Amino acid sequence: MKLLADAPEKIWQCLEDQSYLLAAQYFLLSRHIFSHLELSGASSDVVKKLWHSVSSFKDTIMEVCESNSSSVMIL
Repeated sequence: MKLLADAPEKIWQCLEDQSYLLAAQYFLLSRHIFSHLELSGASSDVVKKLWHSVSSFKDTIMEVCESNSSSVMIL
């Protein structure tokens, strides 16, 4: 649950550092933890709120990666 709470800050830091792979890994790990808690019945309103704050990062990560990949020159 702590990772879900810390994930938004960690993902933003990764995006600022242009560590897009690490940002995506934090997102996927958070999604895995949330899914596990949901399937095991251990999810609560707090967990759902934490996931809601993380879930929006999928689009953000994709947009940043796409915009940066289009500006990369292939030699």
